[in-house]
Amino acid sequence: YLRSIDLARTRIRTTEEALAGAADAVNLARVRGLEARNATNQNDSSRAAIKVQLEQLFDQVLSLSNVRSPGGGYVFSGLASDQEAFTSVGDFGPGVTPVVTFTGESSAIEVEIDDGVYVDVTRNGENAFQGAADVFAAIGRLWEGIDQGIASEIDGAMDDLDLAYDHLVLERTAIGGSEAKADSFEGRLQVQDQELISQISLLEDADAFEVYSDLSAQETSLQASLQITARMLQPTLLDFI
Repeated sequence: YLRSIDLARTRIRTTEEALAGAADAVNLARVRGLEARNATNQNDSSRAAIKVQLEQLFDQVLSLSNVRSPGGGYVFSGLASDQEAFTSVGDFGPGVTPVVTFTGESSAIEVEIDDGVYVDVTRNGENAFQGAADVFAAIGRLWEGIDQGIASEIDGAMDDLDLAYDHLVLERTAIGGSEAKADSFEGRLQVQDQELISQISLLEDADAFEVYSDLSAQETSLQASLQITARMLQPTLLDFI
């Protein structure tokens, strides 16, 4: 169970870091959306710069959604961890934005950390990134609203990003709870481990004082026997006749 916790912690932290990074990217997209709604930033060059940043944030979130744990599979693909969780088709352009599809398996991976006790080491990728609001679609919608200069589209995208951000934070909190639970059980298991080692020592280990005393007594007896034997075997004059 302690080994399971060590292995689980690596995947938990990978999942948490990915969710945190995605939430930060979504929050930055919201900031860029607010800038786009600002009347002083409605010139072509400002909109173009914001769109480039949104494209970069889109790619960043997509990369984080397909993150892999060290030595493991895709953390948001569920049981299908050998394949990417999300695939993107298309590019940003006038009237079009990329379409992202969930290609993993809608589940979270569990690990047993004690007898009958399990913790989630990943989150359901489809729910995390496309549950409350589709993160990718929201960024794409914001890009399109800015590209076409449609304030209502920008506002709608901002609402979707708010939902997506809150949901990513909630997912991160949930996986953080798994790590806290694993840490708690690790402490208990370490105490049990020490208790078991003590019990094994009590049952199997030799009493050092008793062993040394027996050895000393046997050595004394051996020396006495050798001395007696030596006296009995001392040569006499008859041995030379």
